[in-house]
Amino acid sequence: MNLCMFTGKIVNQSEIIIINNRSYLYTILMLPNNKRGQNFYKVMIIAMDEVAKDMFELYQVGDSIIVESSIYMKQYKKSLARKTSKLILFQVHDLHPTSNILNNFV
Repeated sequence: MNLCMFTGKIVNQSEIIIINNRSYLYTILMLPNNKRGQNFYKVMIIAMDEVAKDMFELYQVGDSIIVESSIYMKQYKKSLARKTSKLILFQVHDLHPTSNILNNFV
């Protein structure tokens, strides 16, 4: 298990799915990229249970957050193309607000 911590900006409205009395939230974040040609990476994150509920209630589109998560990477082949694609998924363990979210509550 690879643990990481990163800062991202919420791109789309978070959605909660409830399966077997467990809450799952998924959303897309924009991460800064210092390479040429692409200013940001877009990644999907998944949060469960209490973290999912907190994220849904506290954060909106455009908010910046600090995420503690695990990285899951998988390679798969597309059926028609012979290319191998990569799927990178982040499972959220904890969320921390940045200064701009704290200013909304003061």
